[in-house]
Amino acid sequence: MNKKKWIIGGSLLAVLLLLAVCFGGNHGEFPEEPLVSAQSQQSQVEQQPKEELLPPAEEKVPENSSEELPALQEKEAKAPEKEGSPSAEKPVAKPPVKPPEKEEARPPVRPASPAPPSASVCTISISCATALNHLDQCKPGVASILPSSGWFLPATQVDITPGESVLEVLRRVCRERNIHLEYTETPAYGNAYIEGIGNLYEFDVGELSGWMYQVNGKFPNYGCSSYSVQAGDVICWVYTCDQGADVGGSNAAS
Repeated sequence: MNKKKWIIGGSLLAVLLLLAVCFGGNHGEFPEEPLVSAQSQQSQVEQQPKEELLPPAEEKVPENSSEELPALQEKEAKAPEKEGSPSAEKPVAKPPVKPPEKEEARPPVRPASPAPPSASVCTISISCATALNHLDQCKPGVASILPSSGWFLPATQVDITPGESVLEVLRRVCRERNIHLEYTETPAYGNAYIEGIGNLYEFDVGELSGWMYQVNGKFPNYGCSSYSVQAGDVICWVYTCDQGADVGGSNAAS
């Protein structure tokens, strides 16, 4: 029994030795590096050529550069510009300046005389002054429309055309000056009757009140649509409260 144990133990030991030999030959086989001593390293450093650190070379400036710079700038300023450059402009020839001429003495200018009135004008006016003298006879509300001056239209010069009648002149003047006018016209008889001017109608200031017209101070005895106006005529439309007696035109028709 003991003999078998020794045989088995010896076999195992042989196997272990064999394995150790096999793996031990390759394990730890590293090339041995030569040991370099400190003295050899120092000798190698001493043998390398030493590099000298020199300061950077300074650029030499020519002594005459400061003197030549203003001269170069002056030459560039005096250098003529090339043709075709935008800054090159040709000198413009100025016209010769003429000496001032002596002014001749002129006669004094006289103010122009006012132009004479045109031959194709007439004068027209519209008055209601008599109504202001009879306010007690006015219908209600009439007194408030009467102008305090007594004039719906003071004397005014207007242009006329040949052949115009007194009615046509009155109608045009009232339209241009926005004055109320109401009338009736009878073409068959060539007559027109003025009913109201400036909202002042016949019979507004009594039973004998109404409108009349005169030309050059006279009351014509025919209708205003039949009277042809002449240049220079003075036409007056007046309101009467007594059938013309209070305006100097009794027995005259309007």
